[in-house]
Amino acid sequence: SALALLAWQVELGATEAICDAPVDRYALEAAVPQMRAAASAAAALPEPVQLPGVDPVAEARAAAQASGTLDALRAAIAGFDHCELKKGARNTVFCDGVPGSRVMVIGEAPGRDEDREGRPFVGRAGQLLDRMFDAIGLSRAESVYITNVMPWRPPQNREPTPEEMAMMAPFLQRHVELAGPDVLVLMGNVSC
Repeated sequence: SALALLAWQVELGATEAICDAPVDRYALEAAVPQMRAAASAAAALPEPVQLPGVDPVAEARAAAQASGTLDALRAAIAGFDHCELKKGARNTVFCDGVPGSRVMVIGEAPGRDEDREGRPFVGRAGQLLDRMFDAIGLSRAESVYITNVMPWRPPQNREPTPEEMAMMAPFLQRHVELAGPDVLVLMGNVSC
């Protein structure tokens, strides 16, 4: 039952525990001068040394700019291994529709159905979107191009983190440049 309770809390968005034991707030008042002294001593420590490492945003920017076609961009995204979301995804969800269309739709991140099929907007929201396009004389088979901010499904359909979005932003920017739409339609908070 404890595991089920933990899973329920994670599903609700709990990301960390506050404390393992109750806190006596009255005892903290006596400890405040000692805590301030410890904080000022810690502030005197030198900055930690940054070891040279990989900058995933810079690597994404370089890979995106080196892509001259949509197929090359698809391959660059599929070969980009710095985003942890890729490890849990079944497919890279790149695009659907007609490249070069006047209208380009950018969604948030793939869901379960999109991850399974490898195409954006194929679940219930995609069916509704198709009916909306049909009502105004558009279709993804003839006149719309669709992609997502993230090419991989986040676990439990959570929103992508700012770090994940920053990592994939160069690919999305290049995607828009290569597709060359006249109108961008942003679907959802993450896309906006």
